[in-house]
Amino acid sequence: IPNTQNNYCMMKKIVLFLLLSAGLVTAQAQTAAETLEWLKAKAAEVDNSYIYSTTVDGGNRKIEITSDHIKVYSDNGASTTGTWHTIKEIKPFADAYGIKIILEGTYEGNQRYIRFDIRPSSIRDRYIKALKHMAVLKGARLIDENLF
Repeated sequence: IPNTQNNYCMMKKIVLFLLLSAGLVTAQAQTAAETLEWLKAKAAEVDNSYIYSTTVDGGNRKIEITSDHIKVYSDNGASTTGTWHTIKEIKPFADAYGIKIILEGTYEGNQRYIRFDIRPSSIRDRYIKALKHMAVLKGARLIDENLF
């Protein structure tokens, strides 16, 4: 009988440890509001001369990030908007600075996308991670790069 009681106590400790560990991981996750604030703050690092999208490739280009969408637009009236839940994939693009966001749907037969460079390169991977986090929080079903 003492062996059964020891097993019960050990199981109780393990379950308590797992619950506390899960609580710490959950407590450290950023909210959508915190993620949006960080994305907006770092958006100042976006190189406006390297903003492109399905429809934006000229003019004075800018990026807009809100709790509903990410949008690139130019002073010539062209724009591409992706609501967070319509994002399919977010990945590094071309060089150390580029980020490409693949959106649902097509425009004139081409996949919709938003592409921009963010400098310095040291924050690009963190920016991608934050974009993915925001998209998932807002309902996006991103392609899992680790499947195969």
